[in-house]
Amino acid sequence: MAVSRTRIHVIAAGASILLAVFGLFWSGARFGWTAGDRTARLQRYLTERMATRVAVVTSAATRAAEQGALVAAAAASRDRVADLFARLDTSPRFHVDAAPSVTIWVPTGTSPDYRALAWTDGPSENVGPGRLDRAPLLYGASDAAGLRLIDVQPILHEGQRIGAAVAEVKLSDATRDD
Repeated sequence: MAVSRTRIHVIAAGASILLAVFGLFWSGARFGWTAGDRTARLQRYLTERMATRVAVVTSAATRAAEQGALVAAAAASRDRVADLFARLDTSPRFHVDAAPSVTIWVPTGTSPDYRALAWTDGPSENVGPGRLDRAPLLYGASDAAGLRLIDVQPILHEGQRIGAAVAEVKLSDATRDD
């Protein structure tokens, strides 16, 4: 019993058409039937993703800023800096593709200069004294590494501002212009 070539071609064409129709319906159901539906879905997705990133970075900066007594002790004595690093390291881990990096900045005594006292994944970059002095502050920054979301919170101890906590999370990698 031999199957003719024509029959094989008809079966293959029918399977291809059936697969294409299924793919069309699946795509329409998942992404929307019109350009407006697809745009609205993408906008919702991006809004939710950004809101999650904002919550992560502000939460991390706020938690770090609450360590005022430990920051004051670490700024006064190098023996306490390890305790501050350890406290920053025990922060809750976030379930996003990029966990925040946190840096504690304290004034050097020469206004408006600051130095990094402790950090989680290396000290934050490109956070000038002007931004540290304006805390609380949430902003985006673009540099050679990409686009980052940064939150700066003041660190208070006994009613005095003693530094700034900076949390940042990467939003996107840098693009290359070839």
